Amino acid sequence: MRHSNPLASSLLSSVTFSFLLALVGVCQAQVSHLAEPPTNDANVDATESVQAEYRGVVSQAISEFNARRFAEARALFARGHELWPSARTLRTLGMTAFEMSMYPQALQELQASLVDARKALSDRQREQVQALIVETLGFVGRYTLELDPAEVTLFVDGQRQPVGTTRLVLPVGLHTLIARAQGYIELRRPLDIRGGEDTALVVQLVPSLAKVSTAVPNPLLQKQREAVTDTSVSRAWPVTAFSVGAAGLLTSGLLAALVVDQKAELADACPSKRCPPSLRGKVEDTQRLADYATAGLIVGGVGVIAGVLLWVTTGPKSPSTRADTNPLQVRVRF
Repeated sequence: MRHSNPLASSLLSSVTFSFLLALVGVCQAQVSHLAEPPTNDANVDATESVQAEYRGVVSQAISEFNARRFAEARALFARGHELWPSARTLRTLGMTAFEMSMYPQALQELQASLVDARKALSDRQREQVQALIVETLGFVGRYTLELDPAEVTLFVDGQRQPVGTTRLVLPVGLHTLIARAQGYIELRRPLDIRGGEDTALVVQLVPSLAKVSTAVPNPLLQKQREAVTDTSVSRAWPVTAFSVGAAGLLTSGLLAALVVDQKAELADACPSKRCPPSLRGKVEDTQRLADYATAGLIVGGVGVIAGVLLWVTTGPKSPSTRADTNPLQVRVRF
């Protein structure tokens, strides 16, 4: 029968126990490294209460992340970042954004985590972030904008972009870019993002017709405007004369109708054209209306005749006269 060596058994037990402890520590580190608090000089002013709240919030966030409840995890990681911001909290935000298919946001946060000096990422974490960035780039399109004019207001899918935007990062799918500027025609451009695009995008607006006509004088258009203005002024007098004449004739006609009615009444009331004294006032009113009707007829007739004469004498110039003022007219002599 073989007898075991007590010293050898003790050594074997110690080695086995140490190995198990190391294995457990490695497993815990795979999860708990997300919650590792910043300890560099930039964050030494965090109070103990803030540190305690930070650890509690991040611990909950890790649980939600492992349960694949990424929206809840992101909300908690964002709270942790507010309490104690660092490269590692940016990394966790980028990871949750990626899992939620928020690829432009994920790219921004992951890239920021690589350059943030507050609790810088470890080498292993940097490798993991860089690999995730490469994967994220396959789900976005990146455009460097070349704007003409520079003062352009941009909208993407109806959302106004910040002033001075010269870089767009959009997720895969179909998007609509709208560009607007004062004095220019609005530009609408579809963008079909398939992932991995990284190129320049020229956004050049076309000046509106009003802007072109104001900026570039056109002699022919100027002559036409002057001709229209001259014609408008020259036609004002005959139109005025016609209006006065028409008003006079209309007034004369109305008064004449009243005179006819009153004379008919007086004819019935005054046999043998002899009216009693009581109707003398009405006879005078009738005569006065007749005088007014005659005056209106004269004024109306004069106005109409004057209007005709003015219209003829101030009409548009003959074709031969207009040809002399046309800058595009070409004369040929034989």
